[in-house]
Amino acid sequence: MRDQIGIIGDVHGELSAVSELVERALPRVDLVVFVGDYVNRGRQSAEVIEFLARLRVSTDCCIFLAGNHDVSFRDALDGLFDEFLQLGGAATVRSYVGPPYGDVEQQFRDSVPQFHRRFLDSLEMEFTTDELYVGHRPTARLEGGHYGVFGHSAQQDEVPTVTDTIAWIDTGCGTWPTGRLTCFFWPSRTWIQAEPRPVTT
Repeated sequence: MRDQIGIIGDVHGELSAVSELVERALPRVDLVVFVGDYVNRGRQSAEVIEFLARLRVSTDCCIFLAGNHDVSFRDALDGLFDEFLQLGGAATVRSYVGPPYGDVEQQFRDSVPQFHRRFLDSLEMEFTTDELYVGHRPTARLEGGHYGVFGHSAQQDEVPTVTDTIAWIDTGCGTWPTGRLTCFFWPSRTWIQAEPRPVTT
């Protein structure tokens, strides 16, 4: 049976991983849902946002949810810059600004394109069907027999945790040197991961 939905976990600034999984997942499903945390930690947050924003414009078969890192990014553009840095936002700042000078906060705001801001403003908080609930992280008890799929909590063994009622699909992409990006398929509850890549410094 063909899977209906592919759900991609936390990206954290890894462009090659997300572009690979999108290419592999789209032919297999009717819809791809991203659980959020597109930025911070990895070195290519600006490139990831550009890729996803273009994907949003070019296709109607993708849903983009907001992770806490993405909400913090959006808030930083409106003034909550220190909180963003405390959440690991320096990597995102570097991806937009390059070598900083002078007022880094203002330089950062000036460097984020309106196209990216519109993408951030478009992010949704959850996705549901009759059987499935997808969110960045649980905010309420699952009800009505929904199967829950979440990111946010990185799985220490770098593979998704899949039970009869829930799947945790943050597998450390961009967070750990060996972390990989996961796409979880519904209703088969199978999954694939992006190929590991060497870490450069």
